[in-house]
Amino acid sequence: MRQQRTLLSTHSALTLDYAKRPPAWWIRRHRSKLISGVLCIAILSVAYPFRDSIRNRALWLYWSHRAATHVMPTPSIRPILTDPAEVATARSTGLEYVQVQTSSYSARYQPSAFLHLFQFDARVSSTLSTTQAVVFLGQRHWPDGAPRLVIITGSSGRWGHALEHSSALVLPLRGLFDPLPPDGPRSMGCGTQNIPDPESIWTELKTGVPDPTDSSLISFEVTARTTSGARRTGGGVLYARLQDDDSILFSVRSSYGIEGDMLGEITSLQGASVPMESRGLRSAPISR
Repeated sequence: MRQQRTLLSTHSALTLDYAKRPPAWWIRRHRSKLISGVLCIAILSVAYPFRDSIRNRALWLYWSHRAATHVMPTPSIRPILTDPAEVATARSTGLEYVQVQTSSYSARYQPSAFLHLFQFDARVSSTLSTTQAVVFLGQRHWPDGAPRLVIITGSSGRWGHALEHSSALVLPLRGLFDPLPPDGPRSMGCGTQNIPDPESIWTELKTGVPDPTDSSLISFEVTARTTSGARRTGGGVLYARLQDDDSILFSVRSSYGIEGDMLGEITSLQGASVPMESRGLRSAPISR
């Protein structure tokens, strides 16, 4: 009996010797990290060939968000400055003025969110120009509440044609998996300035201020002056309301100093896919 027990014990020991060995202690300790590392390597190896498109998508979404959340200066400011000292003072307070190469010194309000979005969104670069000052950038809503990114550029005009050199772009807010905008020609602009007409009363839009109680409304202060002859000054306030067809309807809220309608025939900017050349507004059809 004792011999049989000894054989059984020996047999059991031999079986244990051939059992599967447990993993090394460092594998047991870092198992989750090792699995995560292997998964990351697999994902990177698949994504590497598409790195440029992934980067462009990430930057497009980031700057689209930055543009939509941009906060316009309050109170409103002049979008074009011609005095270097005044520009230096404005920049010291955080206002984003960019010098434009023209025949004379000129700096224009162009937030970095607009300039970066211009690089990554063909709808912006084919419709607007980096030589124009930005008079509004931010999010507004349709009357029914649908959010939109609204960009309005161009501040100069004439009394009776205050929106003569203005352009607008209204875009739906994009999600993570929305397709990138198609490529299109860029509207670089020529960087020239308007030649004053002695018979004209020139107007300038100040930067727009979003209405805190009406999410579809923007107000613009307008100043007006003559360039020669009998000096006259005036101005007023324009209301710009986003419509449910992505157009922006302007109306005169108030005016002073100069008689007559400061808007004239041009009372709206077609903010999306409708060509504006026929109305004297610089834009182009775009893909939504």
